Amino acid sequence: MEPGLQVYSGIQLNHPVHATLSTEIYLAYSGLGLEPQGWSDALNNPCYPSAILQTGALYRHVSRLSFSKTAIHGG
Repeated sequence: MEPGLQVYSGIQLNHPVHATLSTEIYLAYSGLGLEPQGWSDALNNPCYPSAILQTGALYRHVSRLSFSKTAIHGG
């Protein structure tokens, strides 16, 4: 399990270079990227979880994300 999560908001998508396969243009914030990773400054902070993979060590990582759409009813 990675201790950190990089979140990309999609603000940079408001540009005609980023088009869908059907040639539609993505608008700003029309995408979201989630990237599990080690903490970016782990090498300089001994209290952070280590981001170093020792020689000969096996690294295996699986990310499973699940999303659902649930109606929220007030009242």
